Amino acid sequence: MIALLLVSLVALGLVKATTAGLQGTSFSKDQSKAVSLAQKRISEIIEMKNQDQNFFSNLPVFADNISDETKFCFRTTVTEALGELPPETPDFPNAKAAKINVDVFWDETGVGNQCDSKDYKHTQHFETYVTQ
Repeated sequence: MIALLLVSLVALGLVKATTAGLQGTSFSKDQSKAVSLAQKRISEIIEMKNQDQNFFSNLPVFADNISDETKFCFRTTVTEALGELPPETPDFPNAKAAKINVDVFWDETGVGNQCDSKDYKHTQHFETYVTQ
């Protein structure tokens, strides 16, 4: 009887360990996807900057959006960042800078306020700068 109890406890521990391992693998895969999607979003904004001479005087505004195909939610902001440039910047009086922030959310948990009126289990933040 005790042996059966021990076998049951060991089996339960293996199930829990396997479940935790699968969840960890899923998180790692989703995190890699979040990085890839954020890089794509940042590249799109840099391309906008390269194509639009008025980019810095009319910074783009983005609404939160959920990718239907991936179920990731993005919160993207582009803000003026001239104050973050060091004075040694070449041609400082004419310099322009913007800060790009991309937050990627995944594993929706329900109604909330993190992204697109929903809350999520995971989030990852990315930021970079563009200058002219």
